[in-house]
Amino acid sequence: YQITEWQIMVHVIQARDLPGRDLNPYVSIQIDDQKRYTGVQKSSNSPFFGEVKKYLVQIFAFLSI
Repeated sequence: YQITEWQIMVHVIQARDLPGRDLNPYVSIQIDDQKRYTGVQKSSNSPFFGEVKKYLVQIFAFLSI
C-alpha cells in the first residue's frame, strides 16, 4: 500500500437563528484526531464566522499490479 497525504479545508460561514439569548457560540470541528475551533462570537444567535480550517490527513491506498 501507499500512504497519500491530503489537505481538507472546511469553510465555516455562519449560523442562523440559534435558540436562546445572549449566546457566545463557536464551532468545533474534528477530523480524525485533529480538532479545530472558530473564534467565539459574543452575544449573537446568528453569528457570522467566515473562517477556514485546514486539516492534513493521511490515506492508505492499496496498489494493484
